[in-house]
Amino acid sequence: MGGWTWADSVKDQNGKVGRGKGKGGMATKNGALVTQTATTAPVATVAPAATTTPATTTAPAATAAGGWGSGAAAIGVAAVGIALAAVSIYAVSEALDEHNQKAEEAKKRVQELEKSYEDTRTQYDNFMNSTKSYKDLVVSMSSLTKGTLEYKEALLDANKEAMHLIETYEDLDYSINKDGLIQITNESFEKVQEQEL
Repeated sequence: MGGWTWADSVKDQNGKVGRGKGKGGMATKNGALVTQTATTAPVATVAPAATTTPATTTAPAATAAGGWGSGAAAIGVAAVGIALAAVSIYAVSEALDEHNQKAEEAKKRVQELEKSYEDTRTQYDNFMNSTKSYKDLVVSMSSLTKGTLEYKEALLDANKEAMHLIETYEDLDYSINKDGLIQITNESFEKVQEQEL
């Protein structure tokens, strides 16, 4: 096991010289380059080459000509990062647009259902009110004396309400009794009531 050595500059396994920055400097351990600051433990290690012959690489033409190869790589990486961010933003934007469109469609559907419910509720209330009015008129006739003016007026009012119901709700079954009263059966009232729900 070798020990630590400390130097302002150290050659790595490829023969490149590295220099310490700031107060830290550079250290080697068993021939490997280790960067370290004055207050922290070793952060990264570059292992020595497995063979004694250094590996050969072909440097990009731009590096050989002007020394800007690593800068171009950094710009390329940054451009890819920016492109990925733009694609991500576009995807999020599309997802939000689709979500907003679906929310608007759902809102319209809810409004249509509310209107349908209100219409159905109004029709049901109208039917129930007309039915109650008709039944009240018929019941009021039972306390009147047949043949009197009051009886004839009540008979006329009850028949008008019956005609309105029959014209509005075609499924109502009715008959006319011997006194001339249009009688709507309770069964047909119940049948129409179920349909109106």
